Amino acid sequence: MRCVRCPLTIFQNDFLQIIDIFGVQVKRNFACSTCKTHRLYFDPYWSISIPIPVRENEEVVTLEECLKKFLTPEAEFYCGVCKVERNSIPCMTIEKLPAVLVIRLEQAVLDEPTWQPKKLNTPVKFPLVELDMAPFTNNNIPGNSYQYNLYGISQHVGETPDEGYYVSYCKHPFSNHWHCYDAYAE
Repeated sequence: MRCVRCPLTIFQNDFLQIIDIFGVQVKRNFACSTCKTHRLYFDPYWSISIPIPVRENEEVVTLEECLKKFLTPEAEFYCGVCKVERNSIPCMTIEKLPAVLVIRLEQAVLDEPTWQPKKLNTPVKFPLVELDMAPFTNNNIPGNSYQYNLYGISQHVGETPDEGYYVSYCKHPFSNHWHCYDAYAE
């Protein structure tokens, strides 16, 4: 059965090598909590933008916790059988992993009393080598490696999401030394 909204064939064209390098495909399966009707979607991404769990006193969270939060959404969807918005029983997995995985941490949340963007300063712990993505996949991805090594970081420096600049850290492919690229100019 093929999803009409986003056909799987988008990832089957051999001439689109950029998809093999950066393309991520996430499967979302929603079930109505009342009538149990299922809706299946396949969403393509060039990078995945994952939320940081909000913790008291800015406790350290792991990248794995952030990925789990991304794949367990709190969502409602329109049930065609019940004809109303319903709470769903979501199930999300990564169906296709790319050669180069780009992950963006969502550092801003809406501050509910003011409805203004607020920057999170929650530290996120992540592995430098062998990030294991197998727990977040359907474990049946043919020919895929589930291990990723870190080669670059882009960090926002500033008090709020609306001000500041970015600093990049990149690992040299031959020397394996980390380099800081700070393009900030006053």
